[in-house]
Amino acid sequence: TVELHAQFEAVSRMGDEVTLVLEVERLGGKSLTLNLSCIAASGELRMKVRQVLVCTSLETHRSIDVPALLR
Repeated sequence: TVELHAQFEAVSRMGDEVTLVLEVERLGGKSLTLNLSCIAASGELRMKVRQVLVCTSLETHRSIDVPALLR
């Protein structure tokens, strides 16, 4: 994770029914950007998150192409 931004719009309480939505905003050569949102049963946005992930080699710790399996 090279960037992570979370914004909490409203409170969710134990027992609230919510829907979690995960979307790929961008799929690049070595990175991907994900958007996650939490939406109440009423349609109210509770939370949104934007995360940028970079794929890296476990051996060299340098960026690598996004693996085909992830694409």
